[in-house]
Amino acid sequence: MKLLYSLVIGFGIAAAYPQGQVNFANLAFGVNAPVTNLVDGSRISGPAFAAQLFYAAPGTGSNIDRYTPVAGAVPFFSGASAGYFTGGAKTIPGFGNGADVRLITGAFATDSGADFLTARSRGGYTA
Repeated sequence: MKLLYSLVIGFGIAAAYPQGQVNFANLAFGVNAPVTNLVDGSRISGPAFAAQLFYAAPGTGSNIDRYTPVAGAVPFFSGASAGYFTGGAKTIPGFGNGADVRLITGAFATDSGADFLTARSRGGYTA
């Protein structure tokens, strides 16, 4: 049985930077969106799980297959910080400072791949 995880899609970004950068995190000023297991409500924990940022132009919708992945998936924290990740500043190619862009986060089990699309293609746990 595949585990299910809740994930805020297109979550608020804590900070925007010049040259099309965003702060990729689900716990920052104005954002508190831990990723949890939908079966038992526990927060996913540790480097067995990672998050990857995807971007697209406005009007793309919410199908992750229409989004472009940003390199560098980041692991989830464990212990008291389980359910959270902090990826730091990520550059969004082709979008300048102040440009409108759509963002989605994919979460996945790292035993199936080093990135979301690989993990999904191998039948791994993804959300």
